[in-house]
Amino acid sequence: MTLRLLPEASTAVSQAIFLTGAMRTGTTMMARLVGSFAGTEIFIEPPLCYVLLPLIEDLPREQWQLLFEAALYEDCLLPALAGRNLNLNKADLTHILTMKEPSDVEARQRTPHKHRDLVEASLQSRIAFKIPEMTHLAGTLSGYYPQMKMLATVRQPESVVASILIKGWFDDSTLTGPSLKWPLKSDRKFNFPFWLEPKYESDWKTMTPIDRCCLAYIHQYDKVDAATFNLIIDYDRFVQDAKSDLGKICDFFGMNFGPKTDSLLGDIREPKKDRTLDWGKADPSLKQKMDGVYNRLVDCALG
Repeated sequence: MTLRLLPEASTAVSQAIFLTGAMRTGTTMMARLVGSFAGTEIFIEPPLCYVLLPLIEDLPREQWQLLFEAALYEDCLLPALAGRNLNLNKADLTHILTMKEPSDVEARQRTPHKHRDLVEASLQSRIAFKIPEMTHLAGTLSGYYPQMKMLATVRQPESVVASILIKGWFDDSTLTGPSLKWPLKSDRKFNFPFWLEPKYESDWKTMTPIDRCCLAYIHQYDKVDAATFNLIIDYDRFVQDAKSDLGKICDFFGMNFGPKTDSLLGDIREPKKDRTLDWGKADPSLKQKMDGVYNRLVDCALG
């Protein structure tokens, strides 16, 4: 006997929009904008999907898809349409009312919902989900779901590296103590990011934080090209002409701005932060490769 979901679940997931990119490249900004589109429900770093994606090449395909589709459709989409798992924390950037009208939220929470009614409502909704650091898995995911739209963000390496260093995610203290990032791979003493290839584990322990940042950037984009993603968004260009570029994204997806899209666009601006770095602490070969990866990829970006 084979477990299965409703056919509507597979259809919804196969037509979803997947947003990813290296950390600190504007993935949350882009997710909020896409989440404001009419008829779109955005799910930002859903925990089960965050864990499942790195396992896509380790689990049997049929079992992986069952779990993944259940997570996105039954655990994310249907409860959102019922008003049951919305982010109501007004201190969060991803608070539901930054993307949807109060009347929309109130309508969802006005009455109880039967499962069959939610399934019917799901036919008018499109799933979008954002999980950073998964660019290297987009090709496999696209092979499972050829109709799924893949969108990646890219940003100048200097800004990305400086921002990660400020966060402290790759500091020495995260190697042996409680880490701010997950999921993790660990041996008895050290923590490693889930994407780190075994051949780099020994070097990772002794690398400077800035070199770890460079390696992370390279890993995310080294094998990415225009054929991997339907759209690549250059964050630095996007913030200069956000409304025009977002209009192009809408046209590509066959979607429309929602009531909150323009107000979100009005909040977009490049943060005025000091991104000056002491590159003397970086491995010159890693920095050179990182810059080359960026220059190649940005040439493929929406423009």
